Amino acid sequence: MPPRSFLQTKKSLLATRPLVVGVLTGTAPLTSQIKKARSLPVDVIEVRLDSFSFLYGDLANARGRSIELLKKIRLAAQIPILLTIRSHAERGPRIPARPWRLTDAIRLALFQDLLPFCRMVDVELRHPALAAEVTRLARRQKIDVVHSHHNFQGVTSLADLKKAAAHSRRLSADVLKVAVTPKTSAQCEKFLWGGMALPGRNKVLIAMGPQGVMSRFIGFSFGSILAYGYLGTKTASGQVSAREMTRAVRRLYAPLKKGT
Repeated sequence: MPPRSFLQTKKSLLATRPLVVGVLTGTAPLTSQIKKARSLPVDVIEVRLDSFSFLYGDLANARGRSIELLKKIRLAAQIPILLTIRSHAERGPRIPARPWRLTDAIRLALFQDLLPFCRMVDVELRHPALAAEVTRLARRQKIDVVHSHHNFQGVTSLADLKKAAAHSRRLSADVLKVAVTPKTSAQCEKFLWGGMALPGRNKVLIAMGPQGVMSRFIGFSFGSILAYGYLGTKTASGQVSAREMTRAVRRLYAPLKKGT
């Protein structure tokens, strides 16, 4: 039997609840974030590599340190890793600015080095050439691919979301992740219902900002398979802690006991 991807191994669990993703960054102590991930526990650790300052220097040094970092996290946490290396435009305002930006060529080199240490990888759809190449490399290694789209200013139209979903399907991604910023609760509700109707079984729907906090808890009801929470510091407006998220998932989606 051929090896299964991470999401394939979680198929039964995903029928009852979302997977909790603990977001690990370079803006908080590494050891404490790993300890928290293990104690909660979370299902996946997202390593936001773009938040680590060592990445913005000599490329050879950055590649070596990135490999050592992922090795350390994998060994210490014993939790599957989701690797994310955001472009400057989609890093979000919560991640400190750096003096220079990562090119797609640099990010591709890093992805090539680091994919063997991951079970999932996230790449933005706004970078089609990079998304296509990372998807091709990841699928060869049975690594699940998340194609992401972020709108930090407002809510992307349903027509544009359908285009993004179609593009993601053509590239054979495993998950489509969409994060938008509604200004009202009505916009948030419209986004969730519209996102639910997008084709594809695996998706992640997140409404950022104060109007979207509830979406992070109820997203599974609209087809969202991953629920994110920070382990150290927030990476997006409205993001909740991994501790809050794990507690909420247990309360909202735990199977009912007999007689209740």
